[in-house]
This record gives sequence, C-alpha cells and structure tokens, in this order.
Amino acid sequence: MDNIHKLPFISGAVMTIIIGLISFKYDRGSQSTYIKMAVTMIVFYLLGLYIKNVIIKFAQEIGEKKEQEAKEAIATARRKKIAEKYNEKMTENEVNRTKIDYKIDDNS
Repeated sequence: MDNIHKLPFISGAVMTIIIGLISFKYDRGSQSTYIKMAVTMIVFYLLGLYIKNVIIKFAQEIGEKKEQEAKEAIATARRKKIAEKYNEKMTENEVNRTKIDYKIDDNS
C-alpha cells in the first residue's frame, strides 16, 4: 500500500522522461520540449492522484465490507445460539409437563 502513495510522482516522472526522449529523438526545439515535459508532468501527476484516491477508496470499502460481514456472522451465530437455547427450554418444558401424576389418592 505504500507504493500507492508514490503513484502520482512515478506516473508523472515516467511519462515526462518518455516525452523528453521522444522529443530528443525527433530533434524538437528545447523550449517546446520543456513545455511538453512540464505539461506532461502536471497532467500525469494529477492523473496519478486520481488513480491513487480511487484505489484507496476501493481498499477502504473492501475493508468495511469485510468488517460488516464479520459483524453479521457474529450476530447470526448469536441468534442461532439463542434459538438453540430457546428450543432446549421448550423441550424441557414439554418433558416436565408430561410428568404430571394423575393418581387419585384414597384420602380424598
């Protein structure tokens, strides 16, 4: 992730060098070459900033999604445990209800 922060500088510098080499190869004037290089550096630096911000936002969204999924998994597990405990209590109550003694005492 540290290299992402270097992206604007790297993209601007690489494209400026390429433009400089192309201009040098075709014998363009020095002043027009420098202007092209300056404009290229600014444009690709700004483009690199935009791409860096997009990548960082995607990384943050992915992290938030994973965190949300983890919270949902925990909540689902808790609900499942609560449902199991409730079902166990209901079965115990049903078992206890069937143990009623229906004998009639002779003393009545």
